[in-house]
Amino acid sequence: MKNHKLISKAFAVCCVFAMASTSFGAFVQLDVVDGRAHHQGDSNTSYNNNLNGNFANVLEGDGLDTSADPTDPNTWTHDDSWQRGWQGQNLRQGWIIADFGSAQSLGNMYIWNENEVGNRGMATIDIFYTDAATVPNSGVGAFDFTAAGWSKFNAQPLALPAGTSSPTQGVNGVFDLAGTSARYVAIQAVTDNGFGRNRLGLAEIVFAEAAEAAPSVPEPATATLALLGLGGLMVRRRRTA
Repeated sequence: MKNHKLISKAFAVCCVFAMASTSFGAFVQLDVVDGRAHHQGDSNTSYNNNLNGNFANVLEGDGLDTSADPTDPNTWTHDDSWQRGWQGQNLRQGWIIADFGSAQSLGNMYIWNENEVGNRGMATIDIFYTDAATVPNSGVGAFDFTAAGWSKFNAQPLALPAGTSSPTQGVNGVFDLAGTSARYVAIQAVTDNGFGRNRLGLAEIVFAEAAEAAPSVPEPATATLALLGLGGLMVRRRRTA
């Protein structure tokens, strides 16, 4: 009877482990508290998502439809309207910076590319990050992140597929930032998709917190055997007492 009770306890422990593990690795979106860009966009003002074409729209979720699955950005779509995207002017190799307010452990970065008048999006990008290096103000134009002390995430330029110019445009690029800790993340265009007419931008960027790793737990059979072994010791000790 005692061994039956121990088996039941082992099964209950394993069930708890299984249920607990399902909460690890869940999507947690990081809030961007401020941003900067080589050019503010059509509204030509500071960080403000209430204005058409302002770069803040790209960092604050304007134009995104998350209804398919709020926990999975791979299912989210953007309406691809210029009003809720961003096109910086007069620099075809421009940049945009997200500020989280404090250092965060970064997981995936999701990008919806810009597409208007042929395409005004980025084709290849570099990703930079920092906690305390020099951070440029919006509107300064060209900026050398490496010379300013930023760390570069990628060794070679990363390809970003073109936008689809669709009112239900799916995510175009997903980049795993591998738990990098940073307060600021910068995306800089290396090349554009052409037909930019001296404009360059993105439709939306979403950052995820690095997934929390599940704790190391014994396999169900191992947990059961371990508890049975413990029960055996208890029985033997009682008999020899």
